[in-house]
Amino acid sequence: MKEKNMLKEEFRKIRIRICLTSDLWTSIIGEGSIALIAHYVNKNWKLCAKILNFCHYPPPHIGFELSKKINGFLHDCEIEKRIFSLTLDNASTNYVLIRTLKSEFLLQNSLVCIGEFLHIRCCAHILNLIVQEELKALGDSLDHIRESINVCLEVCT
Repeated sequence: MKEKNMLKEEFRKIRIRICLTSDLWTSIIGEGSIALIAHYVNKNWKLCAKILNFCHYPPPHIGFELSKKINGFLHDCEIEKRIFSLTLDNASTNYVLIRTLKSEFLLQNSLVCIGEFLHIRCCAHILNLIVQEELKALGDSLDHIRESINVCLEVCT
């Protein structure tokens, strides 16, 4: 609780917008977790990243429920009216999440440029999807290359 109060106090001292990143994970046994991280420049012009919340979040991960969860995190930190952007992966539930959050933020008149910059798609996730598709296209060729390298390594040693 002490850490949360210190974080709230730091947010009160800065007067700028806050960018967020969030992700969901589901383990192989079906347990889910959610993380929300705030990114901002502090009063000393230092770029900061603080975990606002990391907690158990069981499936199903439905966009509307996710928006309620994230909005609750923002409300707990008293920053719900100071958000600039939210970076997410390309999961389909995130589109509902963004639409719901955007409509709530618009009612509060708290978005810059009517929320045009609210949803940022995660570049790392997009690049990973591209690489995974290309690896699938290589198919057995990649396995043959690996086998050839292993044979060469065995011969050389």
